[in-house]
Amino acid sequence: MPHGAAYDAHTKEAWPILRLLLSDWPFDPPVVVGVLTPVLLYARGLSYARAHGSASRVRWWHVAAFGSGVLLIWVALQTPIEDGADQLLWVHMLQHELLIVGAAPLLVLSAPLMPLWRAVPLGMRRTSLRWFTQQRWARHVGKLLHAFLGAPGGVPGVAWLLFLGDAALWHLPAVYDVALRHPPIHDLEHLLFLGTALLFWVQVIPSPPWRPHLDDRARAFFVGSAGVALHLFDFVFILAAVPLYPYYAAVPRTSGMPTSLTDQAMAGGVMELLNMSVFAVAFGLVLWHSWARPPYAGQGAGSVGQLGAANRSVVADHENLPGEGRQ
Repeated sequence: MPHGAAYDAHTKEAWPILRLLLSDWPFDPPVVVGVLTPVLLYARGLSYARAHGSASRVRWWHVAAFGSGVLLIWVALQTPIEDGADQLLWVHMLQHELLIVGAAPLLVLSAPLMPLWRAVPLGMRRTSLRWFTQQRWARHVGKLLHAFLGAPGGVPGVAWLLFLGDAALWHLPAVYDVALRHPPIHDLEHLLFLGTALLFWVQVIPSPPWRPHLDDRARAFFVGSAGVALHLFDFVFILAAVPLYPYYAAVPRTSGMPTSLTDQAMAGGVMELLNMSVFAVAFGLVLWHSWARPPYAGQGAGSVGQLGAANRSVVADHENLPGEGRQ
């Protein structure tokens, strides 16, 4: 065999991950539409804000955070990582981490609500808000949700439980294997990971018009306790003596691929590295904020009970912007 051909054969056998990255690029139309639609709406909202003199409220780092968050969703779901997750557990865990501790906090930091809202035509915005605030059922549902979530610590407590509970549920071996074998369930898993992570991080990161309910020290405990829980979760993967997931134990292992146990330990290592890095930074920043600035507890607008006030401020904002009445 010629030397070049022997080298190519050895490379293909020894570097299956490299071959995977260079060859398998998925195209999932629902994901593509789901990612590109908010990007187009965000761009239209920014254009609208510039045309009506309110673009100064959107800082450059808001735009950078939004773009980075959307990019991480794309990388997680529309690159070879998506196909690699079917063969290697550590790649699958990397995919989840990109959504939970990558995209979610960046999207919250970007404060995307107002740009996305401004992308909707003004008349439709006013009509929909007036209709919603005039519905008796909407007021009743709001009161019920406020009674359930509006108590001090209520929303953060529910967010904390949903975030960790969702992660624990989907990583149960039986549930995990079902999701791997049924693409619609797998898509639902990713959607819930992102949704519960957004709910979690909005309790930590101010994202106007909503601000965290908790003061800085309570937010530090909120983040730190979740980080400790994830730390223990990660070490289940690192220290397990047997494969946790039958699906990955049955995956054919070619030369150059890690064994199922090594793959599992690598998955725990990936989660530990990314979780602890992000949560440590968030914990440190919240503590620094508590020492460097006065606390702003009680200024939040994130509860269900404050949603009506936020909506009214949105209406007032649009009615007071120069030239909007002519649109």
